[in-house]
Amino acid sequence: MSLPRDDNDPSLQPSNPTDCRRLMFLGLLLVVFGAMAFAGEHRSRAIVGNLNGISAIFGGAAIIVVILKLGRGKICIDWILAAAFYFGAGLVVRFDNSLPYTISSILLCTLFLFSAFSRISIGLSTSPRGAAVWMLYSGILATIGAILIGIALAYHMRAAPRFIISLDTIFLGVSIANFGYWRQSN
Repeated sequence: MSLPRDDNDPSLQPSNPTDCRRLMFLGLLLVVFGAMAFAGEHRSRAIVGNLNGISAIFGGAAIIVVILKLGRGKICIDWILAAAFYFGAGLVVRFDNSLPYTISSILLCTLFLFSAFSRISIGLSTSPRGAAVWMLYSGILATIGAILIGIALAYHMRAAPRFIISLDTIFLGVSIANFGYWRQSN
């Protein structure tokens, strides 16, 4: 799922500290938006309104925009796929209120799982190892999240996918910020 990479490949190899800071800032934005979605789910009265799936929608779109900017004309297919699948999972959660009762629950689990596998692919194919490990952990956690979403939907727990996706957005943000930090320090 990932493009072959070598040390001379400029795709997602930040060449200056500004690119690394962009990744760290993207990670921070994802953490904040995931935390807002998580807090909105835990309050009886929403903070800003209904945030179902918005953290994944925003996260997927923001990742695509930043990665295309950092790629400088090269398309990093593994990053784009991970973000697109994540975006799709957010759309399913956002617009399907009857999630446990429809075929869209299978679509949600599939999209979330594909996003997880794409993140694992990023973790296995990038260097330095310190940066790659964070994306690998993010993919493993998302895989566990996809399994938990499947179990929750099987038992008709409507809120569980929203909680899991908001927590995953927080951890994805931490992973991307640390990915940028490790890239900057090496």
